[in-house]
Amino acid sequence: MNIKQNAEKCYCIGFRGAARALTVYYDRMLLPSGLTVTQYSLLINLFRTAPCSTTALAQTMKLERTTLIRNIKPLSDARLIQDLSREGKRNRKLTLTKTGFAALETARKLWKKAQVGLMRHTGKGELEKLMNTIDRLERLARE
Repeated sequence: MNIKQNAEKCYCIGFRGAARALTVYYDRMLLPSGLTVTQYSLLINLFRTAPCSTTALAQTMKLERTTLIRNIKPLSDARLIQDLSREGKRNRKLTLTKTGFAALETARKLWKKAQVGLMRHTGKGELEKLMNTIDRLERLARE
């Protein structure tokens, strides 16, 4: 087989590249808040589910628990989130602090601007089609 002549576009690599580009775009838009899009996502999901365990939050965010724990540490160090569980307990009860809620509010305004900018750039119909495709791909991965 001649690999050079049979060079097809890889859908996976294309989607991964698009995901990286979107992350760069959202990180740039959120820069004034001091949060990355990953941190914003963690805070907004924690706000919606708090107080909750790291396991529950990881499930909500569709992340590996160890990945979530790595992402929590800088937010905890910055006193944006806190653990309400008693010292020495293994099961965490995470929630936002007042500082975390303020950071989330600042970032949310910037996130909305990013959303509008992306919609203007691509068109609402195209984004809706893409989100439907992503939903189908996620279901495919669970089969």
